[in-house]
Amino acid sequence: MEKLYLKYEDELLRNKKYLILSSFISIYIFLPEFIIADMYLIVIFMSFLPFFFLSKISKFLFIFVSFFTLLYNSIVLHIILHWGNAVIGSRIQTGILSPKHESLEYINTYIEFKDIITLSYFLIGIFLFYRLLLLAQNSYKIIKITALFLLLLLIWLLSSLGIMKILLPYKYVDDIQIANQWKDIVNMRKEYLEKKPLITKKGNLLYDKIIIIIGESANKHHMGIYNYKIDTTPFLSKLLKKSNSYKFDNIIASSNQTRYAVPLALTDAKVENFYNFASSESLINYFKSYGYKTYWLSNQFTLGKHDSYISSIAKESDYSAFANFVYEDGGKATTKYDIELLNQLNQDKIKDSSKELYIFHLLGSHFQYEKRYPKSHSLFQNPKNIIEEYDNTIYYTDYVISEIYKKFNNTNFLFIYLSDHGEVVNLKGSGHGFFPTYKDEYDTPLVVYSSLDNKRIDKLKERNISHTFNMESFNNIVKFIIGKSNDFKDISNNSHILVIDPKNIKDYNSLNTFEYQLSNKQNKLK
Repeated sequence: MEKLYLKYEDELLRNKKYLILSSFISIYIFLPEFIIADMYLIVIFMSFLPFFFLSKISKFLFIFVSFFTLLYNSIVLHIILHWGNAVIGSRIQTGILSPKHESLEYINTYIEFKDIITLSYFLIGIFLFYRLLLLAQNSYKIIKITALFLLLLLIWLLSSLGIMKILLPYKYVDDIQIANQWKDIVNMRKEYLEKKPLITKKGNLLYDKIIIIIGESANKHHMGIYNYKIDTTPFLSKLLKKSNSYKFDNIIASSNQTRYAVPLALTDAKVENFYNFASSESLINYFKSYGYKTYWLSNQFTLGKHDSYISSIAKESDYSAFANFVYEDGGKATTKYDIELLNQLNQDKIKDSSKELYIFHLLGSHFQYEKRYPKSHSLFQNPKNIIEEYDNTIYYTDYVISEIYKKFNNTNFLFIYLSDHGEVVNLKGSGHGFFPTYKDEYDTPLVVYSSLDNKRIDKLKERNISHTFNMESFNNIVKFIIGKSNDFKDISNNSHILVIDPKNIKDYNSLNTFEYQLSNKQNKLK
């Protein structure tokens, strides 16, 4: 026994540098996880120990697994610096569903000075791997056998407790499954639509033309019609002076992500069960069943070979087109302006009396703001900051809305403008998809114009004074307006909203604005 102990002691002395360095690396690669962990000791114990044991078993296997953990946590650190706590599975899904030019825009907008911290963290990790690989010896046998036994025992313990998959490196698999979940949902929806025949409904609807304009990242507090200090919406202000024009004040978006907010708005899926989307009729098929010709005209980023929740709805229409063919501008990804959507319209066709539904999906105020408007249609010719750039996008969207309106004026039509979600607009931070989230990301506009006197919209407006409408039931709002729903029971007053993905449901009323949260932090520092 004494002989074995002396041999063990000798191994420790000969491999002292390796033991110290590998132990330090096992802690270092989890630093971002420690920042966001609620229970630090549990994270240290459950995540550090397996790596510590693995490093004693195989140097190369340890470095291989640790490299992916370092890369994963570098992404976590970037998200923490920009968006708050990380929800990695959903972020990976966003990356998968984003075409190259949108990813480039993200890099141009959100990879900035503070990411020196992220880069430094990653490069230091690589340097530590180099030191361990080339300069540190690990030539022990007893420690290796002991570490293998302890590692297997720990894995068995974690599996028995049922918490293994929520910790690194085990949760890689879970995050990848979440990232690819959209494929299953889209395929289920395709099967549902193929098996469910389109049933022709009887009866006439009130309008020949239904025009729905879905804006992007429009924060109503930056719109003149919602008492913003600058008149960023001259056309909508003018429209609202007409009879049969309505502005709804108490509106919240259902999600701070487009890929969830739009399907929730256009189908019967709800915040509490988004995945009902897979077997839910869309507003497009609803109007098709009444004999309407349907059009989906989008300036959103196309997904190339990828499908998505939104594109699966777009494909239900009789005609769909994406106007944003990308061209290169000095090596940077650039998209065309929203006005390009008007090129898809046939003016002579619009003037006829056929029943038609048009859904316009704008790029609106999507980052990068400076690329969303031409100088010829901007409030600030030389914007001094990101707020003025954002206000220019709202002003330009107002112009695009006016041009669409002109195309349909003098017809029997219902004209609706809403936004998928809001936007944080502040010198200290901007964008959407924060976690924790802010009210700014859900405060969106809803404007309705009817070419006919329609008392139902008056009732809706009156109801909205005392009841907040969640845009998860936008499709039911439309059905109410056109006379196919007789009460308010299907119009959601739900204060629950999605944050990043369907797993994270919060109460809108519990949120603060970005400005309030910022002021709170500053006051605490004083």
